[in-house]
Amino acid sequence: MKYLKFFENFNGSSLLFEAALLLKIDEKTKSDIKNLFTNSPEVAGLFPLPDDKLHITLTSIKNCKANKDALKTSLPTSIVAPEVVLGETTISERPETGKKSFVVAVANQEDLKAFVDQIYTSMGLTNPEPERYFHITIANNVENKKMPGVADPFGSIVDITQNDFV
Repeated sequence: MKYLKFFENFNGSSLLFEAALLLKIDEKTKSDIKNLFTNSPEVAGLFPLPDDKLHITLTSIKNCKANKDALKTSLPTSIVAPEVVLGETTISERPETGKKSFVVAVANQEDLKAFVDQIYTSMGLTNPEPERYFHITIANNVENKKMPGVADPFGSIVDITQNDFV
């Protein structure tokens, strides 16, 4: 599937829909994320995600299914995304899958929650994930077979919650 770009706001973030509702992050935040990865000794054995795969999932694939037609055609273009403020980092592991991801929490959770609520309200819908914990996956332990030294985006842990940062 191809990402559909609906708008860019003043800080370079982009709202996209591709089975999930995503906020692609701006260049400055991408640079800050690279620095987090480079300066974190605990990431040994992990592979960084490619820049074009760095994003915040605003609504998961599962929870977008009921509204996919509206999300494909009716996303608002006038709601400005908040600036993404990076918070604490952690390494999350899921032994049952063998997956490990290096993630950063979004410090301004309430700003993003309000943004997502505005998106859905503007379309006459209700946010299906009002308690979602926003984060950015930076790296994981699954190497991309086509691009050695880079993470396979499908190798990341997808169910990161606030409990992963405790």
